Amino acid sequence: CYFRNPCNVSFFIEKDAFLSLKNLKLLSLKANNITYVPTTLPSTLTELYLYNNAIAKIQKEDFNNLHQLQLLDLSGNCPRCYNVPFPCTPCENNSPLQIHPSAFDGLTELQVLRLHSNSLQHVP
Repeated sequence: CYFRNPCNVSFFIEKDAFLSLKNLKLLSLKANNITYVPTTLPSTLTELYLYNNAIAKIQKEDFNNLHQLQLLDLSGNCPRCYNVPFPCTPCENNSPLQIHPSAFDGLTELQVLRLHSNSLQHVP
């Protein structure tokens, strides 16, 4: 157990948790051990921070409705854990973050994409 998320407990997000937030621009879900990109995110988002979680796979439809998104931070999911100065949990079998080749296709306003510390083997 440590400061980010006590005892590595996964944080569950209800499917419609953010639907009523019609003016939401920035959403930070960093360091919550979530294992997937939440569904039905508000289409008004311009910044989405999902870093330092336990997301192993980015699906084709994960960002479909986020046409205004300008910044997406997915860093620190499936990290390489050698020589790190903090507690580190790699993905199962030390596999890299898997990103569907079309996952970012609809993000026409995207200006910043952060993918560091993900043990990527290729960028789609």
